[in-house]
Amino acid sequence: SESFRSMLQNIKDDQSTANDDHPLAVLMFGSMERGNKVFRYQSWESRQMYQSIKDTGFAASLPLAGLFSSGAFTNRLSTASSKEGATTAAVLEADTLYVLLSEQSSKPVPSAGSVVREEKQAVLKISDILTAVEKRMFDDSEDGVIVTKRDPESAHPVRVASMDYFIPEKIPQPSNFLESLVWDREKEVDKMRERFQLARALALAKAAAGKFPSRDLNKILRDIKLRNKLLSAGGVETPPLMIEVLRASVNNGKLTRYLDTSTNDGYAAYSQFPGDCAAAVEASDFAVNIAAIGCNVDSGTFRGQYEDLEVIKKRTKTLPVFCNDFVVYAYQLFNAKSSGADAVKLMCSVLSVQEVSYLVKIGRAIGDLMCVAVVSSKSQLLELLAPGAVPGLQAVSISSRNMRLWKVDPRKAERILSDPQVQQAIAEKRKENPDFLVFQEAFADKEELAVAQKNGVDAVFLGEELLVGGEDGRGIVKAIQEWLL
Repeated sequence: SESFRSMLQNIKDDQSTANDDHPLAVLMFGSMERGNKVFRYQSWESRQMYQSIKDTGFAASLPLAGLFSSGAFTNRLSTASSKEGATTAAVLEADTLYVLLSEQSSKPVPSAGSVVREEKQAVLKISDILTAVEKRMFDDSEDGVIVTKRDPESAHPVRVASMDYFIPEKIPQPSNFLESLVWDREKEVDKMRERFQLARALALAKAAAGKFPSRDLNKILRDIKLRNKLLSAGGVETPPLMIEVLRASVNNGKLTRYLDTSTNDGYAAYSQFPGDCAAAVEASDFAVNIAAIGCNVDSGTFRGQYEDLEVIKKRTKTLPVFCNDFVVYAYQLFNAKSSGADAVKLMCSVLSVQEVSYLVKIGRAIGDLMCVAVVSSKSQLLELLAPGAVPGLQAVSISSRNMRLWKVDPRKAERILSDPQVQQAIAEKRKENPDFLVFQEAFADKEELAVAQKNGVDAVFLGEELLVGGEDGRGIVKAIQEWLL
């Protein structure tokens, strides 16, 4: 709604726009599933857009109409490998689309949809590239922590007969998309803590070494770098890969074939999907350049679970397993470790430096669980690498993702890594700890992989970028090959 309001205001303020170029109507395509998930009740976003029309003075001449789905808009994609002949892919679950209609004119109307995708985006079909307007309006270059803790007393509207009533002060709305994801995850974890007590989770985490022997990510990366150096004299174009297996994503769709758990066969396919993908990746021709494999355990948007980590660990022989999660409690580290994880991601857009430092200590205490701090701005990275800020920090990952919108800002990580202050901070950290690792994630195109290699990145994460690749282990192998070719 903010980008929509800005777009209308730009049109109103543009003195060069002729009267016959003014908008005539707004057509909106919305998803009830998005309304429930992001804004907590269905009519929130359309009401905000209507309020924007009133606030900018277009209420008398600009009708709002649209199509609203009760779930998610989908399209039918033909796939030769599918037994049914087609598979359903979600195309509108995390975004609301709107179109501003005007009379035909040679003059372009200011739009929030002028996308900076370039020709490479079409090749790999990445759907979450930041638009020019979004980049200007939601600049996160100086962001720190952008997620507030959820109010435990907040409640949904209460329905009595045909009337809804609620206390607005007790229904806080997420201020950005990441906050919505984290709040949902926090509610899930709170329910887990009620069913599975903290003391028991800690005991299982400490006993995990006997069930799942630790796999050393540092050693794997050293072996890959040495092998690549010997085989190609340093001419390898891509750094080592860390593969994330996903059933669903925010913007790149989901694999509906692996989300149906209503039947025994469906549940079996759902449960074994991460293991099948992991085994296929480890057996592939490019396995020598794979440093780790993992998954997102968020059961909401990404349709994951902690059991996926255990399945991946059992189906692979040597690859370290990492856990991607919206971590807000140490309890989540205990579950990750007891499920076989060797590393876990911590998001600096969610956690303060003090909280990251605390969780790094927890990770070491429960059996050398590597904590990878994910940063999305220069200020986050410099604060994290400040002397004494996070003792024992082993790795950092620079993300090109705009965390407010959960979309990729092309070349953002490259801009952060090329900053002189950042380079000096990383050099000092590596002088203090020679095994300190620098990763990169969220790519708009495969050329960025080669740039990451030149910038001295130790490894790169590929996850949501691979979801467009296929429906099973063979599909993810094919998707990785597309990124490597």
